Amino acid sequence: MSHTPTAPAVADTIIAHFMDTGRDFRDYDRVFTGDLGWIGRNILKELLIERGVKADDEKLTDCGASLFSQEQDPHAGGSGCGCVASVTCGYALRRIGEGAWKRVLIVASGAMLSPTSSQQGESIPGIAYAAALEADE
Repeated sequence: MSHTPTAPAVADTIIAHFMDTGRDFRDYDRVFTGDLGWIGRNILKELLIERGVKADDEKLTDCGASLFSQEQDPHAGGSGCGCVASVTCGYALRRIGEGAWKRVLIVASGAMLSPTSSQQGESIPGIAYAAALEADE
């Protein structure tokens, strides 16, 4: 199976977060990733299943996939930092502030691109980090 460079990093980060906190998808109103796009989101779901974590389709939302329709042909996503920031600040924080959501997990990702290593046929490492956002009690 071919991977986007960031999908494995996102899977590792989600699993590590769940292990560290004792939480899973049931503990979150949404788990946002960004930006894997439509292709990467499907790969992420496969990777999670391979590792024994069932992703909740209604809660797992990719920021890029939520901003771009499949008809726009974004393939593997848009600008990761732009998509994560837009969805987090423009949507997730508003839903938390309105009281609609109590807890969301934001898992942003990126590829560590290097023209030299790519030209030499090296792999492109991916990186991901998570932030749990919670409403005041």
